[in-house]
Amino acid sequence: MKVLLAEDDATTAETVTRFLTGNKLNVSSTSFGEEAISLARHFDFDLILLDLCLPDGNGHDVIRQLRAAAIDTPVLVISGADDLNSRVSSLKYGADDFMTKPVKCEELLARIYAIIRRSKGFSGSDIRVGDITLKLGDRSIEAKGRRVYFTNTEYNILEILLLKNGRVVKKNTILENLYTGPDYPGDKILDAYIYRLRKKIREVTNCNDYITTIRGEGFMISSPPGYTECA
Repeated sequence: MKVLLAEDDATTAETVTRFLTGNKLNVSSTSFGEEAISLARHFDFDLILLDLCLPDGNGHDVIRQLRAAAIDTPVLVISGADDLNSRVSSLKYGADDFMTKPVKCEELLARIYAIIRRSKGFSGSDIRVGDITLKLGDRSIEAKGRRVYFTNTEYNILEILLLKNGRVVKKNTILENLYTGPDYPGDKILDAYIYRLRKKIREVTNCNDYITTIRGEGFMISSPPGYTECA
């Protein structure tokens, strides 16, 4: 999952970034609201963590501009302000949740997962596609009740696809989620990972039709036709 952090307090930014990165989230950070808006326009983030007090303006203005630009990326406000007006205004302008500082990292992670699940249309922590179950809470994958072991990169790719169940995910979107900065590997490395994912999924489900290549666009995961017949 790819998260954008807009926070000008260096200590908070470092603490949150280190914790989320340690939990295998890809974090991009900025201290400025305008840069946050620009990044959100150009990259596909799963969530934006937003401080209300930024050097170039108020976080509420950032939320307003994001929503006016039809950017529907979920926003979790992190603020030192704990008054009712800050909470109500944040939600009114389009934020999805509100936390006060100092941030409790375990709670932050739980809220991030909850918001992302809801934004993708899932109500529970287990996301099932056919015989494959993604358990977001402990970052694991099961197939037919058996835990399947993937490398970190393989898991991240499969997580991205499962969260977009039934929808095409562009190759660039996957690569941007996996790597920080513009110098990420090309399509061939992604094709190699997809091949390995298909192989591992086939070994435990006896089905080869979960991940579909959409030529010229990307990849899509969905329940294969008649998947219940695969034994």
